[in-house]
Amino acid sequence: MGIVSWFLQLVVAQTSRLCAGGITVLLVIACTPTDKGSRSAQSDAPSATFVPSEDDLVGLGDPIVPSAGNPGYDARRYVWDLEVNPESNSLTARASMHALALESLDRVTLDFSGPRVTGVRINGEVVEYARADGKLVVNGSVAESERFEIEVDYAGTPEPIRVPASPPRGWLAEPGAIRTFSLLPGDAAGWAPLNDTPLDPADYTLRITVPDPFVATASGTLVETLERENGKTFVWRVDLPVTEVTFAVGEYRTDRLTGPSGLPIDIAFPTDATVADIPSLKQLPNMLAFLRARLGPFPFPSLGLTWVRLFGGGGDSTPGRINLSDVQEIVVVHE
Repeated sequence: MGIVSWFLQLVVAQTSRLCAGGITVLLVIACTPTDKGSRSAQSDAPSATFVPSEDDLVGLGDPIVPSAGNPGYDARRYVWDLEVNPESNSLTARASMHALALESLDRVTLDFSGPRVTGVRINGEVVEYARADGKLVVNGSVAESERFEIEVDYAGTPEPIRVPASPPRGWLAEPGAIRTFSLLPGDAAGWAPLNDTPLDPADYTLRITVPDPFVATASGTLVETLERENGKTFVWRVDLPVTEVTFAVGEYRTDRLTGPSGLPIDIAFPTDATVADIPSLKQLPNMLAFLRARLGPFPFPSLGLTWVRLFGGGGDSTPGRINLSDVQEIVVVHE
């Protein structure tokens, strides 16, 4: 997935936000369709007075994952405030999406199969919502060409995405550690509401609050660390449109290497390990130089790698961040 993900992000960064022919080709190589859920409606809002229609639940029609995504708008930026407790495996969150309406909509739909929703607002106004078939349908209208914001409050324990004959994806938890594994559309939607399709890339900001002594790493670049009464908030940002993000929480130590042209390389690994225990990671600058000579410049301002040792399943590459449970040299250079 690593090299494919790199090519995917290069395509996204250099083409129109709405033109994704190259992305579809790469998904044919790298991915398989996700299973479609049932049509039974579930509402987290006792006062909801509507049932989602077939039109509310239609996807964007990608040939590989036709049910993924939602028509009528272009997501531009996500800001996710995530309070994560790895000891209880719980999440309390407020997720916002800033978008541009491509047509007039009576309802706006996001992909979301995560925990219980406790409130939704469009441009600050409280609105009704309902859930069905892995979608969150928001009963609020927007006009064509309108820029709008949807905020979703939710809390609970996300469940992993389980598909027969495939390792679990999405939200993965072990005692004292959490990892998200984002490979296919629908994976991120297990823990955050979004337009979860390669046809609609966007910028991302993840503000992840964890108790001491835990550390949160994520896709993109760490731009701020805020001290809290009993923990920290780690602010990670991806400042160009992408379609995959991930994070990991655990008791990690951190170190920094320098890659080609001064590229910062941030490494996180379990507190009972040292970089000497993982010599393959010391080769990251040389690996990047080798790949850069063949694939072109690395497209992000930094590279991060988290050794999520408690989890099986190899590697997960997303913009600027790799999560690895296997740090053999061949695996590292592949990702």
